[in-house]
Amino acid sequence: MRHAKGYTATLRKQQAELRLSLRKAMATFGGEPDEDNEWQVVFTLNTMQAGALTFTMHKRDEKEASDLFSIYIRPALDRTSEDVRAMSAKISEVFHDKPNPFTGKWNIHELHPARALDELTLRLEWLMEPITHNTSSK
Repeated sequence: MRHAKGYTATLRKQQAELRLSLRKAMATFGGEPDEDNEWQVVFTLNTMQAGALTFTMHKRDEKEASDLFSIYIRPALDRTSEDVRAMSAKISEVFHDKPNPFTGKWNIHELHPARALDELTLRLEWLMEPITHNTSSK
């Protein structure tokens, strides 16, 4: 989609700021970039609630500036289909926005960068909570 030059510059700036916020959020939980090149920044984070997840944010050029602010979340590539189904079921018990039960993709797509960051923060806080087991007796 082509936009007016000033609008495109604003979108590019907002996308860059969201990538920086993604880096900071991931660093809070010990995440370091696995890949950071001209096309994308990728993190893998071993979460307490859902195991290893990959977080990706693409970089776009001027011709591809998008109104949509997206963070792509999926299970790490070494996860089995059984792992993915279990992960998707567990997340679905907590979040209204459910992952794909077959692929485990659990992407964030928002029209405003602050909303994308808020959703990422909400998910990360839950994902990184230690799993507690109820050990009380009846």
